Amino acid sequence: MITSVQSDTGFGLSGKGTIITTLDSGITYTHSDFQNENHTTRILYLWDQAAGGTPLIGFKNGAEYNSSGLNAALRSEYPFQVIPEIDLLVHGTAIAGITAGNGRADSGKKGVALEAVLTIVKLGEKGRESFARTTELMRGLKYVKKS
Repeated sequence: MITSVQSDTGFGLSGKGTIITTLDSGITYTHSDFQNENHTTRILYLWDQAAGGTPLIGFKNGAEYNSSGLNAALRSEYPFQVIPEIDLLVHGTAIAGITAGNGRADSGKKGVALEAVLTIVKLGEKGRESFARTTELMRGLKYVKKS
């Protein structure tokens, strides 16, 4: 928690009404730091560049999930069977936690914009587990601009 920014005696800022975007190794969408009190997601969109599926208009690959689909998965007994997305490298989830975690899962440690919503781009070269190339980063920026 950044007391001078987030506390009522400071500026009282929480990120409410803002969108945080991460372009990284994805996010584990079931992580409670990215859920509201009613267990619905705070993720607006999640685009996995390397996943199979119907590509978005203007893109050659990837799968996109929106908050409705993510909420349906969260309500399921087996969410990863509904939407098989997990951040295997954990880096993207950690960065999202620093920027927008609400503290529900990590011993109360809160991110900077704990009430912000998120747009996530899981960067990756199709068919590889390694980190993305510059072209995937640029496609991620194009996606964020469109969404």
